[in-house]
Amino acid sequence: MNKLNQSLNIGLVIVFFGVAIYTLQNPALFGLGSDASARATLCGAMFGAGTLLLGNQINYYFQALDKNKDLEKKQETLRTLLVAEMVSLFVNHIQQAYYYKQAVELITDGMPTNGYPLDKTYQVPIPVVFNALINELIILPHKEVDALVNMYDNLAKTRAVLKTLTDTNTAMTLITTTNLKLNFTSDCENAAGVIKMLAPNRRIQKTNGELILFSDLLMNPQKI
Repeated sequence: MNKLNQSLNIGLVIVFFGVAIYTLQNPALFGLGSDASARATLCGAMFGAGTLLLGNQINYYFQALDKNKDLEKKQETLRTLLVAEMVSLFVNHIQQAYYYKQAVELITDGMPTNGYPLDKTYQVPIPVVFNALINELIILPHKEVDALVNMYDNLAKTRAVLKTLTDTNTAMTLITTTNLKLNFTSDCENAAGVIKMLAPNRRIQKTNGELILFSDLLMNPQKI
């Protein structure tokens, strides 16, 4: 039922009730005079028609309400699944962003990075849940879908860069390390934007017991 039909139905309800009440108050205008039976028949018909339309409107309202609640429940379930995978995936990504940031500072200061925990074999995991639910994303708001797709697209680019470095055994120079730091940092910032939309209050516990907003941790990569 579109908005025009809803408006017409509500308008007709008002008209039917209005005519019924006006008939009771001014029977002569309708040529009914003192004919109580005719007045009752006409008023009954008007009230009946108005009640029927009003009942339809109320029924439509509750059907729409149930449909909206069902959609909201599906959206919340979808968000929960997507965020759960993001937490699992980005916990390691945050660590890598932190390590490369520290490595850039060491190299810039002329310090050796030997022994520093840079995992050259680290590869960005391929999202399983996101790929499995890709066709379900249509029920989410467009801005959330855009942010998710953009985040995983950039993540795929970082995955490709890391694979190339590993396959070619590229040396970890200042330029290479800086570029990787930028890749990881950008990925984390994109993820923070997604989390702020899908689960702004999501927190994770660090090894020291501290609870921290996941979006804050993504914006400021650190040891977990």
